[in-house]
Amino acid sequence: FDKAEVPNKELTVEDVVKAKSGLVVPLEITWTETSLLIFTAKKSAKGSAVIIGTKGDTVLFATNRHVVEVPKNAENIERHVLNGDKRHPFTLASQLTDDLDLALITVRVLEQFSTNTIPSAALNDVVVGEECVAIGNTLGHGISVTTGIISKFDSMASFYANAHDSLVLIRTSAPISPGNSGGALFRRKDGKLIGITTATQTRGQNVNFVLPVEYLWKLKLVESSTK
Repeated sequence: FDKAEVPNKELTVEDVVKAKSGLVVPLEITWTETSLLIFTAKKSAKGSAVIIGTKGDTVLFATNRHVVEVPKNAENIERHVLNGDKRHPFTLASQLTDDLDLALITVRVLEQFSTNTIPSAALNDVVVGEECVAIGNTLGHGISVTTGIISKFDSMASFYANAHDSLVLIRTSAPISPGNSGGALFRRKDGKLIGITTATQTRGQNVNFVLPVEYLWKLKLVESSTK
């Protein structure tokens, strides 16, 4: 007789946190703005980024476009991902467009890595009701964890004016607060990355949104950037 297959053990929330929280890091941008030609103010923004791959001395992160954008008149721009007490400058690796609130960034490090990509769940493999874990830099005070379920799939055009009608937002009940933008939503049962958490202007309770991870590959890459 055929040997019965042993099912893969489903992960607990604690398992996912232990395995995946190190992939999500705080992100910080500072810049200066000058008004009336003489008044200069220092500005800053905080968010999250998630490691999605490595190759050689380069680590590739995903985040939200609105997290890494700065005003057109910004000067002295400094962009860093934070790892404990260490600050690593990052470079924009994708073009920033109004129709998709996603961005790819890269960090150069001293180590050498093989080519790896984070395990992810395709949009058509994500179902309403399954449990998920959100990890991000909540309120800019460090990495924290929330849990919930996949609640619904929404048309992105309902919430973003420039979004294409065919694009989908994943709705989740996992709380997503300011600072979580650019963080990760993982599937609880297997720890796969579902998408990148984002922020919208909704006022509904437990109505939070995630951009499917596969939409990252819709971004146009740039050769290099000094912005």
